[in-house]
Amino acid sequence: AEKLLIKSIPIEIGEGLGMYPVIAGISKDLRFLFVFAFPHSASMASDGVAFNIYDTMTNKLTLGYKKILITLAYKDNISSSNADRENIALIAGGGREMKRDKTLFLLNVLSGNLVRLSPKEQAAMTPCSSPDGRTILYAGSIEGAGYEGFFEWMKKGNHNIYSIDIKDRRIKQLTNSGGNFDFSPICINNESFVFFRSNLKGNISMWKYENEKEIRIIENLVFSNDESYPVINYYGHFDISNYADIK
Repeated sequence: AEKLLIKSIPIEIGEGLGMYPVIAGISKDLRFLFVFAFPHSASMASDGVAFNIYDTMTNKLTLGYKKILITLAYKDNISSSNADRENIALIAGGGREMKRDKTLFLLNVLSGNLVRLSPKEQAAMTPCSSPDGRTILYAGSIEGAGYEGFFEWMKKGNHNIYSIDIKDRRIKQLTNSGGNFDFSPICINNESFVFFRSNLKGNISMWKYENEKEIRIIENLVFSNDESYPVINYYGHFDISNYADIK
């Protein structure tokens, strides 16, 4: 039988833009639904949506815990592990540009406890939890200044893949982008992963990181479905879900 879990809120004159829920993912144990609460405004949603969790065991929607959590509505802002079912990795922060105010947190889905993992001066994106739950991979670089143009920030070429140890919070730089833009690490196992790299001309390649070595797998990947308007990223976010399916 069908059951209404999360009710959409229509626009009310003088009462705000309402809300409609979008399921962004599900926990590895199938208990928790990760939900983006979209306002009925595409422009406002581009600058961030509220992140919520629906507990299928208690049939309750958690609204921001102690405070509302704002994140960009990208599924790759969230990552969970089979080995740690209470915590998820989450990139939080508003504003559509990926160059600033994007922080990697560890969120306890039961208590709502939020722990910052990435350094204050760093803009983070695309986390991936290792299968054993001990490490989180993510892409990041020094935040862009407020006056700095978005493309100028990307062209600095210091956007690399990092790992952080959940227990001791030790951060280690893994890749050396060499003037390029590394993003979207995806764990193969606890020791190796694949990631994507864009050069300044927009050529995207996929690489494998193993035994502290970077191995190129394929290049000249197409991240645009409109040849007349070849936008390969949206303010620094590359949506690999439309062009790659890696298990």
